[in-house]
Amino acid sequence: MRLFRRDRLHVIVLAPVAIYAISEGGGCASTPDVEPGNLSAEQITATISGNTFKLTDQEAYAFVAEDGSLRGLNVPSGATRGQWRVNEDGQLCATWETPDGALSLCDALTFVGEDAGYEWNENALLLLDGNPQDL
Repeated sequence: MRLFRRDRLHVIVLAPVAIYAISEGGGCASTPDVEPGNLSAEQITATISGNTFKLTDQEAYAFVAEDGSLRGLNVPSGATRGQWRVNEDGQLCATWETPDGALSLCDALTFVGEDAGYEWNENALLLLDGNPQDL
């Protein structure tokens, strides 16, 4: 497995929750030893369980718990909860509670590269080790 370490984290998003953060000491999670492309169902589960996603254009975080729950924080709008799973097509699916009701999305999780991180549902993502926001 490769370990992503960067002086600054730039991007991350999951579902309708946008995420942005800067980390001085690295903190990126281990990623599968794969070439860029879509991750398999097994790679998705092994890579994201117990780690946190982050988005670029908003200060938001999404902790991907091993029990299938999502705990998010979008600083302007507050905390949110949801669930995640990998469907039979090998896509990462997330359901989030929003003020207008539940929003569900499924899409491939793509490993773009060491510097770029991941892409899901047209969002650029970085994966942080563990639960640094204590969600």
